Amino acid sequence: MRIWITIVVLGLFAVSSQAQKIHIETSDGNAQVGSLAGLFSDGLKIKGPNGVNLISWSSILLLNTDENVSVKFGEDEQIHVRLMGVEDDLLIVNSDHLGILKLQLSSLPVAPTERTVPAEGPKTPLEPKDWSGSVTLNGSSTYGNSDTLLVAIDAAAAKQWSHDRLETSLRIVYGQTDSEESANSQAFRIRFEHHYSENFYSYAQAEIFRNKIQDITLGALVDVGAGYTLWKDSDKELFSVEGGVGYRLESYEDDTDTRNDVTGRGALVYKDILFGKVELSTLAEIIVPLNEPNAYLGRLQIQWQVPVSENWSFNNAIRFNYRNVPANDAQKLDVFIGAGLKYSF
Repeated sequence: MRIWITIVVLGLFAVSSQAQKIHIETSDGNAQVGSLAGLFSDGLKIKGPNGVNLISWSSILLLNTDENVSVKFGEDEQIHVRLMGVEDDLLIVNSDHLGILKLQLSSLPVAPTERTVPAEGPKTPLEPKDWSGSVTLNGSSTYGNSDTLLVAIDAAAAKQWSHDRLETSLRIVYGQTDSEESANSQAFRIRFEHHYSENFYSYAQAEIFRNKIQDITLGALVDVGAGYTLWKDSDKELFSVEGGVGYRLESYEDDTDTRNDVTGRGALVYKDILFGKVELSTLAEIIVPLNEPNAYLGRLQIQWQVPVSENWSFNNAIRFNYRNVPANDAQKLDVFIGAGLKYSF
């Protein structure tokens, strides 16, 4: 007897999907006729014209099926019982072999919770990120036949929204060779981007700088333009092209005339992760005065860093700054090569 009761209970866990009519009357006076969709410890599921509903056992006054409900269990076995009603915490069924049986409702499986998958919002060009920043110290020195010292400090901060990105940076470089200044420059840059899609964006940026070695007491570059990302896997793996127009101002220490140029700008941005760890960042740009194209400015910055912890990394940088028409007797080409540590937060 116990074996057959166990078979019935196990069989009720997997009600056949065949359409078996069931009649229900609930405590609120409603009568429902539909197909049995499942038996559970907290109620039964009935499939009607309005879909599948779970009706709690406590609300059922009358319950019966005209025919046996086909119940499958195991691999190829099945059993047929008729549902007769509910009494306290018991389900009343009628088996052709065992007669009337009373089964504990608590022995039935718990109704599966229907997972609600949150609806994804519209995909935005950028992933919002809170403020982040970094401080980098690069330097080198030699002593002996020639005494040299070169120190560079870079600080940067950035914030990213769903469509916009803001970047700021500050660079200070100082150097001496045999007690004479060989480098003395400062630059502050701010840049704002608005992304219309994953590929297309516009930008506005401004840079204020000073370079004593090149006799520039005050310089400024202002640019607006657009960019297009040709390839992107992440914020650290991309390739973009940019172009725009701007204005260049440079005043000098001597009597050289101040430059006031309307400029055109073209740039390439390439970032990648090499060997799964080395973060490479490259910016190549050319700034051409529209009124004097021969006085163009070319800049190339290559940086690569190797993380050693979550916040620290070894940083290396090479920067080329080429002025085709320098002030006074200054050299056309400035090259900076540095190695140091970077702290990100």
